[in-house]
Amino acid sequence: MLSILNLLTPKVGGALLAALVVMMAFAGIQTARLHNTADKLELSRTATDTLEMRVKADGITIKGFKDAIATQNLAIDKMSAQRTAERIEYQAGLKAAEKVAARAEVKASNLMALQAPADTDEIVQCRAARDLLIQELTHE
Repeated sequence: MLSILNLLTPKVGGALLAALVVMMAFAGIQTARLHNTADKLELSRTATDTLEMRVKADGITIKGFKDAIATQNLAIDKMSAQRTAERIEYQAGLKAAEKVAARAEVKASNLMALQAPADTDEIVQCRAARDLLIQELTHE
């Protein structure tokens, strides 16, 4: 290449040599910029891949949370239904107990209304039984 430049006049050869040096410098700068851009592109791809992985992981985490919340809601609904059934059963038992208590109270009142026999020995026994009934009914 220098032999071609030597054939030309020194002014033209010098200008061509200067142009060649400028073009080589420009090519070197562009090559460096290209490598720099390629490195930045690789970093961007890596960052994009990392973000995609995070989005997928967060999506899995969010789905797990949604599933856990749905499971808990089902458990709460089941417990609520169970408590409602227990409350109904309790109220039915309470009403039945109140009926039994009312019948027992009527029976006790009927017993208390009975008259004592005229015989003295039986009167003592009746008073003792009556006192025991009163003690039981008043819970003393």
